[in-house]
Amino acid sequence: MNRFGFSLFVAIVAISTATSRGEIVMTGGGADLTFYYNSGNNTFDIVLQTKGNTIASGSGLDNVYLGPPGGVGGSASNRVFSSLTLDISDANLGMLNTTPFFTIGPANQAAAGRPDLGIRTRFRENATTGTGVSFVIDQFASTSLSLDWAGSTRPSGAQFALWQTDSFGAPTVFIDTAADDLDFSFPAFGHQHFVYGFSQEGEYQLKFDVQGVGGFFGPNSSVGSVLVNFNVAAVPEPATAGLIAAGFGCIAVGARYRRRQGSSAADGDGPATDWE
Repeated sequence: MNRFGFSLFVAIVAISTATSRGEIVMTGGGADLTFYYNSGNNTFDIVLQTKGNTIASGSGLDNVYLGPPGGVGGSASNRVFSSLTLDISDANLGMLNTTPFFTIGPANQAAAGRPDLGIRTRFRENATTGTGVSFVIDQFASTSLSLDWAGSTRPSGAQFALWQTDSFGAPTVFIDTAADDLDFSFPAFGHQHFVYGFSQEGEYQLKFDVQGVGGFFGPNSSVGSVLVNFNVAAVPEPATAGLIAAGFGCIAVGARYRRRQGSSAADGDGPATDWE
């Protein structure tokens, strides 16, 4: 992909999160937006998992989330928040099925100090039998993540897409509003990294819903929601502004694939998937 200088501001507001929330500003490195299911009150807790190279500041970093009661997977690297802001510059210019996009991600961008946001699920918990023997319950068989495009706001005519690329640069598309593909399923315990694509500059407020499918609690699962606010402002550097149009013409159009079940491909620190 061609690269040019522009700034991309991303604000994320959690709707169903834990208490004692704070505000986090992330300017580089990697992190995961993590979903936990709290079976005690049938809600989803949405937190940020920071990583070793995460560059972040704000009061939310003081609010550690150790998981729901009985839950498996909480750690001191999880932070609860009321708002999460990502400041991104020097973003990529990409194309998906003849549509040009301003993009952020995938995960290998974090190694260069640029922000990357993965999606992480931790739907599993401890339980105890009548004899006192502890074991693990898989709360759900799988997870459904969907974009409420009708309930989202964006610039007139704008499109959004979420995809990954393989080692040959071919995309695997998970969400594509132009094709009305708005949901996909993935395992209930793992994490995944994506390329986020925006077809226009402007303000986006995207509403994502997560729900457990099948498993122990699946039939009675509530829906957790998170609003993701993207303020996209492209400011090409003077030396590269004249190359943008040429760049679009030179990018090969990859084959489009629709996948509703999570990949078990490569390491999550690369452009593909890492399930834990």
